[in-house]
Amino acid sequence: MRLQNLVFTVAFLLLFFSSNAQRLSLGGKIAFNNTAVYNKNIFDQVDYVKTGANSFGAQLNVMFTRKWGITSDILLANNNQKYTLVDATNAFNGESKFTYLDVPVLLKRKNRIGLYTEFGPMVSFLMSANETVFNSDGSLNYTEKDFKSDFNNFGLSAVGGLGWDIKLSKRLMINIEGRVGYMFTDVTTDYSNLSKEELLLKLLTEQISLNTYSSNINENGDVSYAKSNRIFTGVNVGLNWILVPMNIIK
Repeated sequence: MRLQNLVFTVAFLLLFFSSNAQRLSLGGKIAFNNTAVYNKNIFDQVDYVKTGANSFGAQLNVMFTRKWGITSDILLANNNQKYTLVDATNAFNGESKFTYLDVPVLLKRKNRIGLYTEFGPMVSFLMSANETVFNSDGSLNYTEKDFKSDFNNFGLSAVGGLGWDIKLSKRLMINIEGRVGYMFTDVTTDYSNLSKEELLLKLLTEQISLNTYSSNINENGDVSYAKSNRIFTGVNVGLNWILVPMNIIK
C-alpha cells in the first residue's frame, strides 16, 4: 500500500508540475553503476570487491524556465556487493544481489548549453534480495538463495548528479550524466537481541544471510549490530522525446 500511495503522489505532483512546464520530455534510460552495501562490521572482517550493476526505466524532465526544472525517474535498479575472506583454515566468496524500485525526484539547474546539476531525495522499495556463498570447507554453500525477508523493504537516499542535455532534433534529446547516491536508512535487519550461538545456528541452517549475520557480529566475534548503507555511483544515459518544446531554449 505504501508503494501504491507513493507512486500515486509522485504522479500527481509531476502532473501538476507538468501543467506549468515550459518544456516537457519523457523517455527511457539505462545506468551502469559501481555499487556497494557498506557495513562497518563486514568491512573490518572481509575484503570488499568492486562490484558492478545496472538499472533501467523511465524518465520525466520538466523545465519551468531556461535554467530550472525537475527530473524524476522510475527505475528497476540492481545493487550488488561482492566480498571475500581468507583466514588460516577457511576461505569464502560471497555476493549479495538486491533489486530496488527507485523513484528519485531531483531539482535541476541547467546552463544555456545544456550542462546541469541535480540534487534531491530518492525513495526505494526492495523488490528482491538473494545471496550466493561458496565456502572452502563446505559448511556454507548456496547459490542465489532468497533472503528478502532479511532486509528492510523501504529506503530513503540522497542523490546528486552532473550531466548534459544534448538536443538531437526538435523533438529528440539525449542526456548523459554521472550520479551518486547514498541511502541513509538501514539496509539490513538488527538481530542483536539474539546470542552469537543463536545467530550462528541461524546462519548454518540458512535462516539468515551471511551479509546480515556479519552485520550483527563484530571483528572480535561479539554480538554488536552495525547498520548497512547502500551506495552507488555511475553513468546514466537517457533518450527523451520532447512532448512540449521550449522555444526560448536554443
